[in-house]
Amino acid sequence: MRVELDTISNFTFLRGASHPRELVERAVELGLSAIAIADVNSFAGVVRGFEAVQELADEHNIRFIVATRIVTREGVTLIAYPKKKRGYANLCRLLSKGKQATTKGKCDLSIGDLFDWQDEIIWVMRDADQKARHIAALSDLPDFYLGLAPFFDGIDAKRFETIKALADEHALPLCALGNVLMHRANRRPLADVLSCIREGCTIDQLGRRALLNAEQQTQIRALNKEHSTLTTSFGQNLLAETQNISIVVDTAEELKGLPEAQLTAAAKAAEKAGKPGKYLLKLTNTTRQPIIANIDNRALRQRIWEA
Repeated sequence: MRVELDTISNFTFLRGASHPRELVERAVELGLSAIAIADVNSFAGVVRGFEAVQELADEHNIRFIVATRIVTREGVTLIAYPKKKRGYANLCRLLSKGKQATTKGKCDLSIGDLFDWQDEIIWVMRDADQKARHIAALSDLPDFYLGLAPFFDGIDAKRFETIKALADEHALPLCALGNVLMHRANRRPLADVLSCIREGCTIDQLGRRALLNAEQQTQIRALNKEHSTLTTSFGQNLLAETQNISIVVDTAEELKGLPEAQLTAAAKAAEKAGKPGKYLLKLTNTTRQPIIANIDNRALRQRIWEA
């Protein structure tokens, strides 16, 4: 079962490049079981998206997920999915509060405002690696997740590793997102024009702010895969080398001060390595070797330090 939880429609001014109906129809073509349309601080795309699902219901079994994209004044983006009618009502009240607090077309909400209307809602934080300082406060929300959304910019693997580490640190679950801005790649020129208007520049000046084409995305996926493979390989090689770092000591006298258990282990390690009668000390991959604290011999301590 494949579900897309992170799409944005042309009801989000100067960002989305496809109508909600086009997004739903494309989801059907791709065989998705459900799709969520989450526009910025609005449910504007929900009605058209739901209508499209209803019209296609006789021939296609696809579910529509109601959602909105909350952007706070702190710059935090959360996709909110109401679980029941009460959750939808809470989000409507939250958005109304934000719109009443500022001028027409804008929405002014703080992170603190979210807690006034938090119930019966699933919250997914976008771009957690860029707003990590807010995770601790947001983690008090019920059903709170960190989202993993690709940007196809060559650093997705590193970005995902950072977010995964943040999720582990705060004991939070992860959620996979698609970061969908259009239903087909041929809308990319329109998306770039929208970006130019939003950024106040020309196409020639857009540079890295432009969306990647299909070929570039394929290349980036390959680079991300290679980066992931190399990172794993490097970690395994580093671990192997770390475990192989050791020095051989000729006599027990040189190891004076070392606890009897460690002395015995060193003798067994040397015998296993084909050096009976000697002592093999395995070192750790750190600038401070813990074993040094127990050895009286200054020359040996220096030797271990420089190993």
